Amino acid sequence: METIDLTIDPKKRKIAGEVASTVAMVSFAMLFGTLFMGYAVFRAQQVVWPPMGLSLPPLFYPTQSTIVIGISSLFYEGFRHFVERDDLGKAKICLVATLAFGLAFIFCQVKLWEVLELSGVYHYSGIFGSVVFGYTWIHTAHVVLGISSLLYLVLPTFFGVLGSANLKSSAGHIGKFWHFLGIVWLIVYLMIFLF
Repeated sequence: METIDLTIDPKKRKIAGEVASTVAMVSFAMLFGTLFMGYAVFRAQQVVWPPMGLSLPPLFYPTQSTIVIGISSLFYEGFRHFVERDDLGKAKICLVATLAFGLAFIFCQVKLWEVLELSGVYHYSGIFGSVVFGYTWIHTAHVVLGISSLLYLVLPTFFGVLGSANLKSSAGHIGKFWHFLGIVWLIVYLMIFLF
């Protein structure tokens, strides 16, 4: 009986990871790009914004969200830096901090939704509510996906499951997505809450 070697060549694994990461990022960029373009076209046609005599939501939670997701990106860069140098002790601290700030971002979004509803803006209360809730819901769903990806890094970081080379590769791919989410939130913040 012949045995089949199912191990994957590390070079092929790296190439496959790069292709998968690129396809995913392009897909997400197209999704958010389409949403942003649609909003920009709609917004340019409006004489008064927000419509129906509504006012822009208070900036406290959107600003706090922006700061929190920015700090999470900084901690993620620390994580990636320490993983590259095989300093898993410091990498663990940075990964836990990244996760904590990611969860704090979600908390800020929930508080934003509560504040909006208390001020009479609901996802069903016209185009303004639909835009604000829709963009923040879609982005938060992607942040949940990002946190799931970060959780994938817990086992290799804390218990050495994947090996150093695979951890470094995974950290690079997941980092691109995590930073992408930060950039997308900054655009949402600027477009929806400031202008």
